[in-house]
Amino acid sequence: LLAIAFATIAAALLGQRLVQSISGASAAATALGQGATPKLARSNVREIDQLHTALTKASAILSRTQASRERAEDAREGLLRSEHQARVRAEDESTAKDQFLAMLGHELRNPLAAIGGAIALSERLGHETAAAAEARAVIQRQSVHLSHLVDDLLDASRMTGRKITLKLQPMDLEEKVRSCLAALRASGNTVGIGLKLTTEPVWINGDPTRIEQTVHNLLVNAYKFTPPGGLVELTVGSSADEAV
Repeated sequence: LLAIAFATIAAALLGQRLVQSISGASAAATALGQGATPKLARSNVREIDQLHTALTKASAILSRTQASRERAEDAREGLLRSEHQARVRAEDESTAKDQFLAMLGHELRNPLAAIGGAIALSERLGHETAAAAEARAVIQRQSVHLSHLVDDLLDASRMTGRKITLKLQPMDLEEKVRSCLAALRASGNTVGIGLKLTTEPVWINGDPTRIEQTVHNLLVNAYKFTPPGGLVELTVGSSADEAV
């Protein structure tokens, strides 16, 4: 009876220890499945201890794998961002170049038309008249203008960077407007349309070539979209500290 009682007590204690060890292994496996690091528990059962050790090692391997995967994902996202930024920058530069070339092609037509008209007028009127002298002056001014535009065309860095260097200097806006008007008249684009001109000297600090481009475009559009027999009104003046 004593032996049976002793064996029963020993079996109960051993069973409880086994149950606790197995419960610890189960908790460790659950923690591993949830991505957590299982706690290494020690028991007097070799197989259970080996299971705990294996679960702990597996957790460490999984942690390293996860960290490596996260680093790789971060690197991939960084490469994707860099690639996207590079593509956007390339598209912007390509768009800027196309816009610059389109604008420059439009600008090149203006002095060429003025030069052609002035040459035709000079040939028709002869070389000794005042009108012929004015036509030659138009050719000279527009040739300088054309030279500046060609310089812009050859400067690729300014195309892609949207940078056009402005050469600022004091200038009379009235004089520039009148020279643009003379060039437009020489090209023959003002025939059949009246002009009301009101100007006064207005000194500004600007780039003569760019100001001439702007004024010439405004005048060309005004005459282009005014029906025959219509009137173009051109006014040059000042308002406070601004030229208008």
